[in-house]
Amino acid sequence: MNARRILLLVGAALVVAIAPAAESAATAKTAGARLADAGVTAQVGAGYAGAKRYTFKFEGYKAYFDEPVAAKPGRQWMWCMKWPDAFAEFTGQEDGVRRGYYYVYLDDIDWMSPKGVEIAKRFHDFLVEKLGFAAKANLIGMSWGGFYSTRYAAAHPEDVSRIYFDAPLMNFASFNLSGWPAAKVWGSPEGGDWSKDPRMPINLADKIAKAKIPVLLLYGGADTVVPPSKNCEIFIPRFKAAGGDIKVFKRDMYGHHPHGFQGAENVGAIVDFFEGKPVSVK
Repeated sequence: MNARRILLLVGAALVVAIAPAAESAATAKTAGARLADAGVTAQVGAGYAGAKRYTFKFEGYKAYFDEPVAAKPGRQWMWCMKWPDAFAEFTGQEDGVRRGYYYVYLDDIDWMSPKGVEIAKRFHDFLVEKLGFAAKANLIGMSWGGFYSTRYAAAHPEDVSRIYFDAPLMNFASFNLSGWPAAKVWGSPEGGDWSKDPRMPINLADKIAKAKIPVLLLYGGADTVVPPSKNCEIFIPRFKAAGGDIKVFKRDMYGHHPHGFQGAENVGAIVDFFEGKPVSVK
């Protein structure tokens, strides 16, 4: 073998050896660093469990994510759809970041109207394609967040791993929508009845069930803000009938608040669910 051929073979071997290392170095960049690479200016502050919180604008909406101290491989994440500061100790928010999940929030999203679903989808794709987040998110859906979570999961089930519902709003019937800015966005029900409106989450149960998205549901039997009989208690049997995997915890004497599994002994329940572990609540 002549000298020129030897040099060519050695050079090719070096390229093969160096390429994975270069790729590894690129993927090792933090999501915060990738945000800057994407041309996005962010304010950096303190997040949950010692994380850095990157706050920025996405299509005019306030957005942020907490970058955990020790992130899980593959940049796994939780997406809180509404009320991102509510009962954080007991709703998986703090515990998830502590365990290495990124914690994400996008404000309002046009009350998850059809336009809002499109904005949320672009936000998801930005996180995945530009920042290297995992393709599927775990959704946290408290109250209005349950409405958001169901609407998004039904439209883009390929983007969702699991959903935690907590006293979820799933139907505008018997809910005082007029007291919310969302009333201007949503207007009147199709056909004159919110309970039969195909856009309502109670009427999207089969889509989520057939997508094989597991659900954890917690609610209070005495909830007068989001009455269970008009919301999750309609969703549950429809979800089961469509073959859905759902674990339900009903607290008979609780109202709409507090959210989350209360008590230090139950702090890990929601993230255990996200990780596919049995949910144990005392």
